[in-house]
Amino acid sequence: IIGRPTGKCLSTGNKVWQSYFNHGVEPPLDQIDFIARAVTPTYRTRRFDTRFFMVYDEFIHADPEEMGKASGELLDLHWLTLGDARKLDLPAITRSVIDMVEERMRLDRKEQMKKPAPYVRFINGKPLITEL
Repeated sequence: IIGRPTGKCLSTGNKVWQSYFNHGVEPPLDQIDFIARAVTPTYRTRRFDTRFFMVYDEFIHADPEEMGKASGELLDLHWLTLGDARKLDLPAITRSVIDMVEERMRLDRKEQMKKPAPYVRFINGKPLITEL
């Protein structure tokens, strides 16, 4: 659970959000760093429109090793160092995002949040990168 403690009981009619609020947190929107967006090329069999985010561990309000109560959306979640992640067979964009994370971690928080997020997509088979 990523969130900021509220000290109060938030409620909503939406069951998914209520399940989240029951943990006593609210989304720390001002602390979630949007790093990049990437759309898989049309020639790929499996396509994704992915957004990459980064958040400090102080906003994690659950045991990150305990996945027994997870939603099932991420079936094989495990934690790696950036170096160990680079050793995996990953798409080029994921490797680029790992580099961006490492670069941002060298900056103070205010500077991190000022960095633009690249939007990577393919037009007529050629990569197009714009800043968001």
